[in-house]
Amino acid sequence: MSVTKATDAASKQQVTNNDNNEQQPKSSASSESSEMRKSHLNPMHWWRYSTNYVTTLVDNFTLPFIILLTSCYYGVKGTLYTFVMSGQLPYFQKYVGVSGIEYQTYKLISSLPWAMKAWIGMISDNYPIFGYHKRYYLYIATLVGGVSFFL
Repeated sequence: MSVTKATDAASKQQVTNNDNNEQQPKSSASSESSEMRKSHLNPMHWWRYSTNYVTTLVDNFTLPFIILLTSCYYGVKGTLYTFVMSGQLPYFQKYVGVSGIEYQTYKLISSLPWAMKAWIGMISDNYPIFGYHKRYYLYIATLVGGVSFFL
């Protein structure tokens, strides 16, 4: 009989603790969320967060690797892209026989899918085809790209 009383007392205390715990996070969660909203608007929060992020990156990957990765991304990729894009118009005018207006039109049409990738991603996430979010959209994109290439 004493075991039953001890079990009942323990379960009542646990229910009381659970009720108290449920009420506390609600009030603290609302104050934390409003505090987080305010802190995300503060530029000093951004500075502190980015400093912590860079410190963690350097601790995990070492500074020479981070410098190498950054220089490859911005230096090589950015520089090569700039040189290639700046040399395209003269090439198209001289060797392909395309005017500047036609070149700009082709460049616009070829860069449209890249510019619309956020919209395409939202559409594929919200409207699955046969239950798949990406698979059939990739098939459609491959088909459209292949047909466009041959035209």
